[in-house]
Amino acid sequence: VDHRDGDYRARQPARVQLAGPLSHPRWQGTAHLSNATLQLRSLPKPIEQLTGTIRLSDQGGSSTQLSCVLDGEPITVTGSVSEWPTAPRIAAEAQLANGRITLTGTSHPDLFQLDTGEIIVGRSKLLVQGRIGRHPKHPSHLTVIGALNLSDLHHLTWFHLKGMEEW
Repeated sequence: VDHRDGDYRARQPARVQLAGPLSHPRWQGTAHLSNATLQLRSLPKPIEQLTGTIRLSDQGGSSTQLSCVLDGEPITVTGSVSEWPTAPRIAAEAQLANGRITLTGTSHPDLFQLDTGEIIVGRSKLLVQGRIGRHPKHPSHLTVIGALNLSDLHHLTWFHLKGMEEW
């Protein structure tokens, strides 16, 4: 699978069905992943042990209970993408070992518009809204509201802050 920016690659078997005229083909497919590895340029370490089913079509996709390991942390993701490819609308939830991340938003070429986001880690709970820019011309602007317990920061998934262990 190649993203338009060449951002990720993975090799796993997939089944695709095509329908309609060649001028406007409709397609749908299913990929069953089993212990796959996915390397994103934006992440320093690969996503490993990727297991689950992804359903895709010319209009979007979905997955339920897609499990993986990132930097030694187990993660389970449920999500969907609709309104593909014009302005992909994304809704996702990731269950972490010590919390949960949920988000809804729209992906644009230069930014991701985050309508609602919730980050729960330990006793900390943050609500996030705004935009995440992909280029310097489109800077990010996020509003974060909530309670942050500093002791929850000593080991966040993908980000280790050893100095916070004593809090």
